[in-house]
Amino acid sequence: MRRMLSIMEKQGMRRPRRARRGFSLIEAMFVLLIFIPVLSLGTRYWTQYVRDIAGLNEARLLTQVVDAGATLALRDLHGTINSNIGVGNAQVLDLAGLEAAGLWTSGSNQLTALGREVSLILHARGSEELIILARASALSGEENPTYVPRGGEGVGLVGFVPPNANDRLRGPGLDYDLSALQALIGAPQGLDALAIRVLRMDRDVLPFLHRTAQPGFPELNEMQTDLLMNGFDLVGAGGLQVNKITVGTALQAGS
Repeated sequence: MRRMLSIMEKQGMRRPRRARRGFSLIEAMFVLLIFIPVLSLGTRYWTQYVRDIAGLNEARLLTQVVDAGATLALRDLHGTINSNIGVGNAQVLDLAGLEAAGLWTSGSNQLTALGREVSLILHARGSEELIILARASALSGEENPTYVPRGGEGVGLVGFVPPNANDRLRGPGLDYDLSALQALIGAPQGLDALAIRVLRMDRDVLPFLHRTAQPGFPELNEMQTDLLMNGFDLVGAGGLQVNKITVGTALQAGS
């Protein structure tokens, strides 16, 4: 056997090498140098994506809360402004207050998807204007906005309070002055997220016919035009006071 190997070497033939298996140390280090930054970048993108989804859900929740507050106030906007709160004053409610009014599901989560506590602020800025804010309070230790609210499906006017300008609410289409509210209750604070609605008597109440009585405004329950029934019956009337009756086909008397 040795003689055969010697002859093979003399004739320029070499023994076959074993097939390589796996990576060398240098090759493995090279792969790691590429993989680690890619993994780190992917982790950052995924973390930001999860945070954005949570922030979007927070903005939707704040929109629902501010809409529920508007529904509560519109039951008697004039009374809410001038009696319940008082012109120039503010009132802070938690979600339990909306639950008591039948406008929020009992037992619902009191925190947003980002873990922030939610409250409702009503500010009677004038005798005919009410500012409604749904607030998600920034968490202790937050130094940068976890999520800067932006528009999306189910999201109303939502913004945040910049850390260096506690008297401003900024967001898509928003740059609202909070200085009067700051002077009253010392809130909101920097990094708070807020949804806002503005209700006005001349825009949201006075132009409409109401099915329930509006204290101090009896004309809001009065028709100012003909009521055309298009062939349908008028039923359930307790009494009918008219100046003239015109009968087209027949007038029937019940028992």
